[in-house]
Amino acid sequence: MLAACALAAGASGKDARVRLAPKFTAGERLVYEIEIQTVTAGKTVSPIMNTEGATESSLTIGMRERLEVLSVNSQPAGESVKFRLTWEDSHADAMSDALDPTVPNAPAPFNELQGRSVEFTLAPDGGLSGFKGLEDVVPGGVPPIESVAWIVSLIAARQFPADGVAAGQKWQAERPINGAPLAGLFWQTQSTYDHDEACPAVADDEAGGGVESSESTRGHGATGN
Repeated sequence: MLAACALAAGASGKDARVRLAPKFTAGERLVYEIEIQTVTAGKTVSPIMNTEGATESSLTIGMRERLEVLSVNSQPAGESVKFRLTWEDSHADAMSDALDPTVPNAPAPFNELQGRSVEFTLAPDGGLSGFKGLEDVVPGGVPPIESVAWIVSLIAARQFPADGVAAGQKWQAERPINGAPLAGLFWQTQSTYDHDEACPAVADDEAGGGVESSESTRGHGATGN
């Protein structure tokens, strides 16, 4: 499910087309709850049968992440946004059919993120760079891909039709899944722009210090699978 709340430029009349794009403002704060579970099944083929070898393992990850907008830099290709990401909660548990000492401790990187923060930049093309703050926690200072891959969805509006969308219009888009265990995987979305409505004003204390919504017309109701 994708819900877009962005400025609707040039919307007037029943058949008006709107161009949806996220508008970031320094000082905004967003909080996300993320639950991820991955299950891996495998089989080792060898001359000697190992009946105790692991055949299935799972990793369950739970995170509560606070994303703060530090600055916005307008560029010809779009906006480059600098964020601070804080893990208010981060934990993971792993299960396996058998103990394999050669397999890294998968939950460790996520458990170590608890209470930590990292700053980075989101480029107009969705690239993440300039990570600072986790150098003493994870190798290279870059957090696990599962903890930041969702941030690219903040610029999901780039998958909308370039000439804008009108109420009732349907479209589909694809984007690769970076960091997935298997190569060549991608998200496919089928979306419909339902209708326009005003975004409700949010009190400063409810938004965690975010910017109050204006009363200008907003686009809402783009959904996808």
